[in-house]
Amino acid sequence: IGYVDTKGNWVIKPKYSRAVPFCENLAAVVEDGVHGYIDKTGKMVIKLQEDCVHNLDFSEGLAAVSFGKERNEVYGYVDRTGTIVIAPKYREARSFQEGLASVSVKGSKEYDFIDKTGKVVFSKVFHRTMGFSEGLVGCGDMDKKVSDFVDAKGNVVFSIPTGDPSGFHEGLLDVNANDEAYFVDKTGKRVLGKTFQEARKFSSGCAKVKEKGKYGYIDLKGAYVVEPCFTMASDFSDGFGCGIDGDGISVVSAKGIVATIKGRRLGAFDIPFFSCGLASFREGETAVVFDGEGKIVFEAKLAGLWMFTKVE
Repeated sequence: IGYVDTKGNWVIKPKYSRAVPFCENLAAVVEDGVHGYIDKTGKMVIKLQEDCVHNLDFSEGLAAVSFGKERNEVYGYVDRTGTIVIAPKYREARSFQEGLASVSVKGSKEYDFIDKTGKVVFSKVFHRTMGFSEGLVGCGDMDKKVSDFVDAKGNVVFSIPTGDPSGFHEGLLDVNANDEAYFVDKTGKRVLGKTFQEARKFSSGCAKVKEKGKYGYIDLKGAYVVEPCFTMASDFSDGFGCGIDGDGISVVSAKGIVATIKGRRLGAFDIPFFSCGLASFREGETAVVFDGEGKIVFEAKLAGLWMFTKVE
């Protein structure tokens, strides 16, 4: 695995057995069995100790890393110098969001939310979470099929009837439960006055929804930007969405359909999504990258292409 720029040129040659997109100007990689983090030149700026098993993305200046043996490792956190700042002792650990991270000492559904010093701020029993967003975090109980949304002090603000919570974006939360989908505000009150078959998070003022078996996009008032007409569609991201139907790939902005790319053959589950103003799909063994105007930027023989991220 390696890295290309927005013109398709190799910036970092393929040499990693594992590599993920850059976060906070560093990328987590594994090279010749060694876990660490590289900068935009490919230099290994943080080399983790030999018994490292997993290293997650940096978030808010810290990254969760695990040490020990596979399936029996313990997690701690390192800073951007590679120094361990929270000692490894957790069976599970997630990235920091809004100053807090969920961890579990026992590796069960009993979690603590800690601050960046490792101090426990509050504890909660749950199975799933997307982490804090806009001041609240959803803690889902898959057995009870309910999720509590709590604030940074652990106070329950409201609950929703699903054990698989999403997160708040642009002041609204998408709820998909009991064969219907809708949006709520930060009090848990339903808004927009509509229900759907499926709903996803808002981004740049738009969200993907499904109605009568087709996908479309709505704005923050619930009005359709594009009526449901796509058989598949991406979430809205970076100012655009991608809808797929018999005509091809339609690029959607907050103003509607911008352009349609016709005559291309996508994989069965290949749904392009935008990042850094670009999206991509695979056509056979070729990765095809296009912009927000539907113009092809480059095509290259690549086994896979994930997403573009900005690196300073």
